[in-house]
Amino acid sequence: MSSEFANETRHYPHAVLGDDIEYGALVVTMYDGRTHRFQLPDTRVFENLAPRFADVTGDAAPEVVVVESHALKGVLLAIYDETGLIAAIPFIDMRFRWLAPAGIDDIDGDGAIELAYIDCPHLAKTLRIWRIDARCRIAWSQQLLDRRRRDCPEFCALALR
Repeated sequence: MSSEFANETRHYPHAVLGDDIEYGALVVTMYDGRTHRFQLPDTRVFENLAPRFADVTGDAAPEVVVVESHALKGVLLAIYDETGLIAAIPFIDMRFRWLAPAGIDDIDGDGAIELAYIDCPHLAKTLRIWRIDARCRIAWSQQLLDRRRRDCPEFCALALR
């Protein structure tokens, strides 16, 4: 299985990754060679260098995890499979904000997958953790509290993308 971004665009001029090129489509190629293309509306872009793979549903098949940004609503972490978008955390409520994915795993050992990211690594510097269940329902993780890092090293803003 492989995945890549397509349809370079400049209609979201955030340039958080060092240039103003973002992507409007996600292309997923399955193990058997089938290709699936998911096109975002003009109000959204994939604001990431590359898609990530993780089995978030527990079915032993990887899903694709990406950062999406909306022209007005901000950024979110989204999960795709071969059928399209299956789950997403809520948008951060402001445009030109970014999140740095930090981990996708059973962080607390309870059997459920958690999605961890740094919210606005250059501003808020807050670790946020959301839990996803096998039916792709996402909920705020009550057991894993936010940890604010006043001294988050500068690499948090760039190295975790």
